[in-house]
Amino acid sequence: MLRQTLTAPPRILFRKVTPILAAIARLLAFLWGNPWRAAILALTVYTFIGVGAFTMTTTEAPLIYAHLADAFAHGSLALRSPETLTANLLSYEGNAYAAQGPLPALLLVPLVLLTGPNGSAVLFGALLGALNVSLTGMVLQAARDAGVLRLNRWRYGLLILFFALGTVQLMAASYGKSIILEILVAYGTVAAGYLAALRLQGWRAFLALGLAAAAAILTRWPAAIALLWPLGWLWINERRLGRRAGLGTLLVLILTLTAFGGIGWYNWARFGSPLEFGLKYSTDANIAAYYQQHAIYALSALPQNLLTQLLGHPLLSIGQSKGFGLLLMSPLIAAALFALKERDLHVRLLVATITLAAIPLLLRNSLGSEVAWLSTFDLLLPLLMVIAIGQRRLNMGVLSSLVLFSMVQHLVLAFTSG
Repeated sequence: MLRQTLTAPPRILFRKVTPILAAIARLLAFLWGNPWRAAILALTVYTFIGVGAFTMTTTEAPLIYAHLADAFAHGSLALRSPETLTANLLSYEGNAYAAQGPLPALLLVPLVLLTGPNGSAVLFGALLGALNVSLTGMVLQAARDAGVLRLNRWRYGLLILFFALGTVQLMAASYGKSIILEILVAYGTVAAGYLAALRLQGWRAFLALGLAAAAAILTRWPAAIALLWPLGWLWINERRLGRRAGLGTLLVLILTLTAFGGIGWYNWARFGSPLEFGLKYSTDANIAAYYQQHAIYALSALPQNLLTQLLGHPLLSIGQSKGFGLLLMSPLIAAALFALKERDLHVRLLVATITLAAIPLLLRNSLGSEVAWLSTFDLLLPLLMVIAIGQRRLNMGVLSSLVLFSMVQHLVLAFTSG
């Protein structure tokens, strides 16, 4: 029977395989169709990959955030034991600093005081990744309840599965590096902002959104740009309900500027300038020399970053781009094009948000493609919502095939890259 199936003409083979793929897709959509159940499944997959593919083949890198939290707990911005760390640090006037934003380390201070700074980066990454899967599922639910998205339970489950296992989320949540944990935390703050805007109203919604923006800035400032859509959503809703949105918007602005002020102080206290992020003081001589010669952002970086973001692939070399390009690794992104046909203000706001969030991503100078493709997280949530709007024009067979193709690609590469 199997031999007859495999040797059948392509058209007949397609007809025989399609029902099997559809059944698999429906089963997966059911399993992943609940945010908390999806979080448990994601945690299992991320931990299995993280422990099996990475920690068992290489020595796990220390969790820089835990060491930064240890420094904060002892009243210092400089790391107390930098000689024990193998990660890229910033060295200035005899002190060693972490390149990551301060907020995740501040949140870890109580835990570090109890257990010390030797936490597991792989486990922390898996937990953050699972939390982000749950938050994403809740955002999609809230957007569906608010009328922004039209999703049945099968398409909803497939979209959560696509995010969890068919995007850079899989590699990020399994990898266990501090630079990746920074991006996972920033994504979580953005998702919390979307959820608050969709579930709350009035000053509470604006306060929650402002706190989410501040948290994103204190973790990784470009991620906060993705919060423009929920701000627009709140403004439109408040005006529709006959309430003034100006004071709420002012509250968001105050919290955002306060967070930027905090980052400016953090940079000034370490490097003597509020605009100095310290990359030119890297302990890696190549990185230091690169950023001493080049600025962090430059228009000349745009062509290479576009190739990496759209057509990069770990097994291919298009130009010099070897990343996790969206079109090749996660082709369901093409469904976003169908959303452009919708004459809806929220679609236009989402597209504008994605465009603005992509600017720092596309203009960033980088020595390698890793930072470039991981930066996709800065616009991944609004992009996922646009995909969710456009995918309704795809039949279930095409949608299932694209999700399964993305999932298989990422799983194979995750296991083989260790």
